[in-house]
Amino acid sequence: MIRFGLAVGVGLALGAGAEPQVRCRNFLVNPSTGPVGEVEVAAAEAWSGRVALAPPEGWRIEPAAFEVALPAAGSTRLSYRVVKARENAANAYPFAVSVAGAAARTQTVRVASAPYGRAKVDGRLGDEWRDAIPLRFETGGLATTVRVFWDEEALTLSAEVEERALSPAGKAKGASGRHDALQLWLGASAGAAERHEFLVEPVTASRAVCRRLAGPGAAEGAAEVPGARAAVRHSRGVTVYEVALPLEALQGVRADAGREFAFSLLVHDPDGAGLRDLGAALNRPEAERRAPPARWTLWPGGCWAGAAPYDGGSEFGFCSSVH
Repeated sequence: MIRFGLAVGVGLALGAGAEPQVRCRNFLVNPSTGPVGEVEVAAAEAWSGRVALAPPEGWRIEPAAFEVALPAAGSTRLSYRVVKARENAANAYPFAVSVAGAAARTQTVRVASAPYGRAKVDGRLGDEWRDAIPLRFETGGLATTVRVFWDEEALTLSAEVEERALSPAGKAKGASGRHDALQLWLGASAGAAERHEFLVEPVTASRAVCRRLAGPGAAEGAAEVPGARAAVRHSRGVTVYEVALPLEALQGVRADAGREFAFSLLVHDPDGAGLRDLGAALNRPEAERRAPPARWTLWPGGCWAGAAPYDGGSEFGFCSSVH
């Protein structure tokens, strides 16, 4: 099934103009469950041609190719069904994308989803996190792994950050006051005008607080979020952040199996890899990198050096379980 987001105007001549931007969206449930996947195609100039997908070895999708016609500044989403798939522990699935017969380019598609579940917030990553879906990415050779759960009361998140040392706010160095922290972005959709931003801030090496940076009710000075629970722990070259955000603090975001929301995360690591951006793991085009404060709140003590972060949240889904 092909869904066109924009109709082509009558009498508009389409040609093989500049190659369009093509992006495979991430899965919102595990691929073995047979989800419908989507591909975004956007063209600056009027364009027509064929877009073909080659999934990972051993997979089968239908259809695997589309005939597309777009006007100038047009865009569309193309839908395909995963008929056969095999999952892997890395949660990384290479898709080869070719446009108009040109050489294929590989895009890494992941499962970006929060299964139903709950975890203890103590900074220790208990066994319950094995039922979450990991999103792992590297910045400067150091890995960050993010996992998310939801239930009727809260959205619970962990971030496992490889780093030599943890620099809490209470020991910030220099006039800049830069220190380690986790910054979260949530919204009802990626293009939502209103969003929620939170800062998980290590106050000491073993205690963290969760503050609201933006959203309904946000106050000057980044007040602590009522009912939120946060923890941090550093051991053997790894810092673990955990936070549980009460759903009542996420106005406009409805947690329910099958619903979509938008999410992203920044790790501020001034003594190590600098600014780490979850958007780098979610197959987003470089054009969506924008220097703050485009869609991120600049806060005192943040580490904004390095590559500009991706602009706001990416597609995520709530699912009933990891299976």
